Amino acid sequence: MKKLTFLLLVSILTLSPITIMAASPTQESEQHTRQHPENAVVITYNRAVQLALSNMLPNQQTDIHLRELRNMRDDLQTHITNQERRQVNRETQDILNNMNQDLWNLNLQIGGAAAQQQQLQTAAAAAMEAFILSMDSGGPIDTQALQTAINSMIWAASMDVSIGAMQDGRNTLGNALSDIDAQRNPARYVIDNNRRDLTDLDRQIEALNLTQEHAKIAQENILRQTIIAVEELSLAISVTQASISVSEESLRQSTVLHSFGMMSINDIRMAEQTLERSRMALTELILRHESAMSHLNNMLHQPLNQHTVIEFERDLPEIPDNITRHITQTATTTQIVRQLRLQVETARYARRTFDENRERERRANQNAGRPGETETVRRNNDRTRDALLESYNLATTTLAQATQSLQAAMHNAYNELERLHTQKEIQTIALSTATTLLETALTNFELGRATAHEVEQARLNVFIAEQAMETTLNQKWLLAFLLEHPVLLI
Repeated sequence: MKKLTFLLLVSILTLSPITIMAASPTQESEQHTRQHPENAVVITYNRAVQLALSNMLPNQQTDIHLRELRNMRDDLQTHITNQERRQVNRETQDILNNMNQDLWNLNLQIGGAAAQQQQLQTAAAAAMEAFILSMDSGGPIDTQALQTAINSMIWAASMDVSIGAMQDGRNTLGNALSDIDAQRNPARYVIDNNRRDLTDLDRQIEALNLTQEHAKIAQENILRQTIIAVEELSLAISVTQASISVSEESLRQSTVLHSFGMMSINDIRMAEQTLERSRMALTELILRHESAMSHLNNMLHQPLNQHTVIEFERDLPEIPDNITRHITQTATTTQIVRQLRLQVETARYARRTFDENRERERRANQNAGRPGETETVRRNNDRTRDALLESYNLATTTLAQATQSLQAAMHNAYNELERLHTQKEIQTIALSTATTLLETALTNFELGRATAHEVEQARLNVFIAEQAMETTLNQKWLLAFLLEHPVLLI
């Protein structure tokens, strides 16, 4: 009788209704799509980006400001061209062009000589270090290294005279150019001031362009995060639904076992509570999914209750062969570094403009028979120049620190990418194993050797493995955008 009861129990448990559905492993593919309801609206990722950027209020305001600045710049450029057309004397201009060419050549010679002097000083330091090491080693003393160091130092020191002479010539030529320019056309200074205004406008336009570029990048990053949030919640809903199937089957089996006196009423209540918790979790996930979907629709200017599906290509990044070199090269072209470099150039330009105006006023006073600068004016000018120098030094320091922070953040990002690569390989194996176990459970169920609960549990394990795999791929997709736009890393 006991044997008959046991066989009846096994028959009831194994013949439970179940939908036979084999799960396929998730693969890392270029085109990412997910099954969606028939009433869903499908939007490509590129179109989604266009929609998300189309009505950004800061972006619109920047566009208006940029148009105004460009119009001002065009008007000023036209004004300068007309001024120069009226004021330029061809013969004097030819002389100035030749002198400017000589000045350019002198600057090249000075730069080349300075670079050669630096090489000699470096070679002298290296040779002296080799000589000191040979003395400290207790072996033969490297006298040739000492001689090389001495010769290099002598040669580098002798170049000071020639470099100084070229610099004096450059200064003399520059002063002569200023004198000719002043005698040729006093209105030239008006044109020069207009050109400075033009340079200021160019810098403002470039700064706004960089600000606008950063705003667009940040908005697209938020869009990606929102898309992934919807995707992650969809995955969580699938896993929770599978968990509910397991809990329902567990409750059904507990009820059957209880009817045969093989399980207590407390076990049934625990199974009911587990099922209720899973259903409550599903309800919460659905509400969160609806909220995330509404947020996505709001970004894309779509109806809030619309079921939107974004189709996108997973542009998963590869790890460079030489990460350090790649980071060094990439960091110099990022938006934040370009913006800080612009600030350095602006500070340098402000210093140069101040020095030029100061020297012009000094020489004008001297030509008029007055002192170049009174003591009070000199002190005020010195304080102004010190403040400009401090601003320049601060901008330079900020640029160096930001570059260093950016490179460190990129190193960390690539370390994370390597970790995700390894994690994905592990998850691929785990998903393949879970899929195989599900197929085995389905086969055994058809043969009467497995219960419905075992099949549902195997299916749940596949959903969990798929969720882990998709989460890793989504993280890599987000990381790809950060590495493409490293400014977002700091």
